[in-house]
Amino acid sequence: MRCDILITHEAPGYHNNGFEILDDLARNMGARVTVHGHHHDRLDSSERWAQQGFKSFGVGLRGITAIDAEGNSTVIIPGELDVQRGFRQKYIDVIKDVDVEP
Repeated sequence: MRCDILITHEAPGYHNNGFEILDDLARNMGARVTVHGHHHDRLDSSERWAQQGFKSFGVGLRGITAIDAEGNSTVIIPGELDVQRGFRQKYIDVIKDVDVEP
């Protein structure tokens, strides 16, 4: 199966509570973009996109984000916890490293 956008409940591997198997799934399906909810973290993972092989987005709690197949995103309604959880962004690189095979 192939896809442009993979939408999952759980986060891919860039998130400290995510799953690297979702990275594998996205790459194997040829996804250019992944979108997830569950953790309700709208973290900026753009520095990892080249390593991942796809663009990844988390949507904040009860937030609305418009994301197209090219990975352009616009927050329509911020998540209710985005401000309180903003501190998590500075930990994205120290919590989990993305290890992608070449």
